[in-house]
Amino acid sequence: MATASTSSGFVSNGAGAFPFTIAADLNGDGNADLLSDGATNVRVSLMNGTTVSSSGFVSNGGGAYDLVAASDSSADGNDDLKLNGATQTRLNLMNGVTSTAQAFVSNGGGAFPLPTLPNLPN
Repeated sequence: MATASTSSGFVSNGAGAFPFTIAADLNGDGNADLLSDGATNVRVSLMNGTTVSSSGFVSNGGGAYDLVAASDSSADGNDDLKLNGATQTRLNLMNGVTSTAQAFVSNGGGAFPLPTLPNLPN
């Protein structure tokens, strides 16, 4: 039996500049947070139900990297960002709206990009 929604809300997409891309838990609170890939940044919106509790931006290399997935790579309970570039895959370790570290891994000159699968299993 399906349950009816008890509340709804709206989150700005910056007049279309930041379309919704992926939902992930970036601060380990058990709530899905919203990630939106823009032309020069990824917009991070930490959610508490239908309300944005905090927001910020993480660079996507001026558009050189496309957000493709989020999962916990460091076993800290926070999902981390995975972005594909022309020759490298970028990993941003996240703590809420803050990227605490980043690393780059060769993707074989674009021959082996990370697949676009939101919320890869940990």
